[in-house]
Amino acid sequence: MFDVTQNTFVYLALHIRQLNVTSEFTSYTKENFDDNSQKKLGGFL
Repeated sequence: MFDVTQNTFVYLALHIRQLNVTSEFTSYTKENFDDNSQKKLGGFL
């Protein structure tokens, strides 16, 4: 993925889940970030 060393600064923003069907904000990007993506990221960290 990336070359991360002990001198690399990594910032992670919390994932915001859509609370209900009327929520306007649903994603930061066009790609889907679902529960499986969250687990994969957690395994990487």
